[in-house]
Amino acid sequence: MLNLLKNFVLLIIGLLLSINLLAQKDGNSILSKLKSYNKTQEIDTLLNASEFYAEINPDTALLLGKLAMEMSNRLDDKKAIALSSRRVADAYYYKNEYLKAIDYYLQSATTEYQASNDSSGFLAERLTDAAIVIRN
Repeated sequence: MLNLLKNFVLLIIGLLLSINLLAQKDGNSILSKLKSYNKTQEIDTLLNASEFYAEINPDTALLLGKLAMEMSNRLDDKKAIALSSRRVADAYYYKNEYLKAIDYYLQSATTEYQASNDSSGFLAERLTDAAIVIRN
């Protein structure tokens, strides 16, 4: 079931990317490239698409972010889990679901800290994101 959902989402991403890139001569090459991606590249593609859609279609961004998070958890990739949490938080922010956004920003900060044992940059950024949400 998850593979079917994953393939469906990747197909949608490919179609959306090809629609957005109609000015390019070979938009269909994106679809063929998606099939050759490894798991890390698939996660990166999902995260980039989630970032792109956060403001214009937060529901799509949320779906893509959560799928990336699930795949990242399977690989136990802490950096990707942290970034996935941020993308999910951004989607919730644009959906005006601020408490959920704060939860995911804090989850992102915690996971990044666990991955790098350095709180100087990423942790401060996520806490700032959470503070902005609270301010709104």
